[in-house]
Amino acid sequence: MGSEGFEDAEALRRSTLAVAAALEAGRDELAERWVARLPELQLPRRLSHEEALDSMPEVLEALVHRITEEVRSQDSQPLLRGCELAQLHGAQRFQLGFSLDTMVGEYLILRDELLKLVHAADANASSTDFRIVTDFVVAMLAQAIEAHALCRERDIHEHQPASFAKVRNSSSSCLP
Repeated sequence: MGSEGFEDAEALRRSTLAVAAALEAGRDELAERWVARLPELQLPRRLSHEEALDSMPEVLEALVHRITEEVRSQDSQPLLRGCELAQLHGAQRFQLGFSLDTMVGEYLILRDELLKLVHAADANASSTDFRIVTDFVVAMLAQAIEAHALCRERDIHEHQPASFAKVRNSSSSCLP
């Protein structure tokens, strides 16, 4: 590798570490900005601070670890931890009466706040830094949606009349 490639790799690593350091230092402030923006959404009711915050500090900690990983794989511990937290978040939001649209809105707000932080941390942040952050948010969103949908499915199943369950579980088609 020529010296130019090494300098580029070093610049990328410095940028990534600057983003991780900014996220680590601004984690609490970012979480509070996210909570403050939740009323922009159609919330089912007023949330306590604890309900609104949920596991956001842990999510941001997992993201810091994901950003600083030397090798980023799909089975990385920070990514798996983020997805686990997102599943719990999706279930919690279902229990609080959130619609899927509202929950997706939460993750869009999170993405916006994270991208502001990345840009503020390093105006020359690389596309890799932005991709790591957005990929993390998208992976978490997918897990939260799946958990929310599973809770909804269980809720429907538990509350449907027995006769409806027979028709719904029938292997015959309703089409002529």
